[in-house]
Amino acid sequence: MKSLLLKLDENQFEKLERSAKALKTSKTNLIKQALEHYERLITKKRLELQIQREVQLIKEYKLDADVVNAFSDISLTDLQKHLDED
Repeated sequence: MKSLLLKLDENQFEKLERSAKALKTSKTNLIKQALEHYERLITKKRLELQIQREVQLIKEYKLDADVVNAFSDISLTDLQKHLDED
């Protein structure tokens, strides 16, 4: 396992301490959980942007209007719900 030195200002440190105490976990564990959550969020945003770019390509190539309409406002959450239905 790798180590990391993290410097926080007083306000950030106090927030971290309060949150860790409220969640009954260590500050280290809370930071790890926050990082994992942030990585999932960033991945989701990247995928949503990729979907939007693909929809734009579909529009540019004037493909089936039903396909364009079906996916033009889709989010990753919507896509997951649709995939779960099948």
